[in-house]
Amino acid sequence: EMPHDKFEAVESEVYSKIFSLVHSKAARGDERLAGVAALDALISVPSSDEEKKAIRFGNNLSHGLKAPYADFEFLHAIAKALGKMSLRSANVDRVEFEIVRCLEWLRTDRSDRKLAAVLVLRELAKCAPTAFYSKTHNVNVQHHAATAAGSSGGGGGLATMAGLGGTNEFLDNILPCLRDPQPIVRVCAADALAECLKILMERQRGSM
Repeated sequence: EMPHDKFEAVESEVYSKIFSLVHSKAARGDERLAGVAALDALISVPSSDEEKKAIRFGNNLSHGLKAPYADFEFLHAIAKALGKMSLRSANVDRVEFEIVRCLEWLRTDRSDRKLAAVLVLRELAKCAPTAFYSKTHNVNVQHHAATAAGSSGGGGGLATMAGLGGTNEFLDNILPCLRDPQPIVRVCAADALAECLKILMERQRGSM
């Protein structure tokens, strides 16, 4: 069996190499995707220092969301990894931080920030519904869902939802993303909205 200090040194070296791949400035995105894939695979692997590992993994994934070279594939891979991290109880603070930051990014004019936000919010809604629900529970979701579904063209229902005021920060801010100039942002925003409405409705039914 490897001594603890030697294992810690080897582990740290492996992590550093993976992080360098995640933040590679190579023209092609293969190295960055490989880095995220390796990081994702190691999330559930025991570490010599679980708390330190969670912080390092979370920070590197979080920084990757702001990278100037981030494209859909890269952001999607990071969002999946953050979702996987959120399944571990030790990462509650990270989950709450990402939810708050993504809600802020929904209000920006930058399509790249909106894309990162909707991808991450969708994964966190799926993997950490309790944390997500704590940010979105002050709303009559059945009414929102009904008005959205009742619109033949989609726009009327969404306008009705948007006009309900500031009862729910996610729903109030996801709506402009559905009209973003970038098609990929609109599609991913719709996916995030569907996932979040499903979770909210399930919670609401459970409280009846």
